[in-house]
Amino acid sequence: MSANVPPPENQSLKEAWESHLHQSYEKGAAVYDAKRWKPAWGQFLKSEEDALLRELLPLGPGSRILDVAAGTGRASLAIAPLGADITGVDISANMLAQAEASRKAAGFDNVRFQEGRADALDFPDASFDAVMSIRFLHLIPRDIQPEYISEMIRVLKPGGSLVLEWANRWDGFGYGIVKNFLKHHLKGTRNRGTILPRQVRTLLPGLRIVEER
Repeated sequence: MSANVPPPENQSLKEAWESHLHQSYEKGAAVYDAKRWKPAWGQFLKSEEDALLRELLPLGPGSRILDVAAGTGRASLAIAPLGADITGVDISANMLAQAEASRKAAGFDNVRFQEGRADALDFPDASFDAVMSIRFLHLIPRDIQPEYISEMIRVLKPGGSLVLEWANRWDGFGYGIVKNFLKHHLKGTRNRGTILPRQVRTLLPGLRIVEER
């Protein structure tokens, strides 16, 4: 699956990318986890992500956590044993079907998944103690990322935690650099949402950034 295609001329930038992402993940949902997270490198990345989420999020009983672009539920299910009430939202029904199957298999009753748009979350203001979005924002062009971040902030309680993860331009070390170069020069495409660590602050004006990693 790839988000690196130019939008059709008759659609707005956001509509085009959302449509492309929806189609890509609907099509690839059944094999997504096997391709991304079962190989050794995927297991290593998942273990690092899981440890960071447990460290950064308020995960005790009574806490409400929102997972935006939850996909197959990887991040939500990783933190579920710690007792927080977790809601995962995603645009792809097929990805959520995989998430729900995994939830049932694990026996968690403190996690629920529902279809929804990341830029129009179906929750009142200040609903959650923490909002996380893991490996999602880099899939969409940087110009429209603030719209999605603003919506996450809207449903976050005052003083709550916002945990965001991007793939950056150094992702994969030399492989990531070469991959983006070849996409741009040979295919005429590139991942428009990847950023450098120093660029994160430009997308979060007015927020107190507690930690960057």
